[in-house]
Amino acid sequence: MINLQPKIIGTVNLEENNNMSTSLPWELVTIPKIPFSVITPPQGFLFVHGSACGSLPTTSLEGYTYVADTYIFRQDEDNIDTDRYIGSITQDNSLALLKIPSEQNPYHHLKPTDLIITNLTPNWQQQVRDILENRGGS
Repeated sequence: MINLQPKIIGTVNLEENNNMSTSLPWELVTIPKIPFSVITPPQGFLFVHGSACGSLPTTSLEGYTYVADTYIFRQDEDNIDTDRYIGSITQDNSLALLKIPSEQNPYHHLKPTDLIITNLTPNWQQQVRDILENRGGS
């Protein structure tokens, strides 16, 4: 049975949302470490790409209301995969982190031509493309 519901990972202080925020609302950022203390870096961790804005909640196509949207990029054998997490403000003003099912993650098993790669800094673009281009053999 496929579960299409997000899974709550845990809650953190709302200030941890600032680890993904910039001075512009929902500006994309790429960082080399996990921004939320309740998420353990997965095996093959590469970097995190996403955005956040604590003062401007957004509703996703799937119907989730969130203030942070992050993709954890990781190398999984000869593939690059992503795990998607969203942060949602709780009633007690903390930040609940939810893992989104991979079926709702449009960047699962990335290809070099996927749009999210062009949103990365040139250095990250090249690193991800190098890994993707070297799939299946060296």
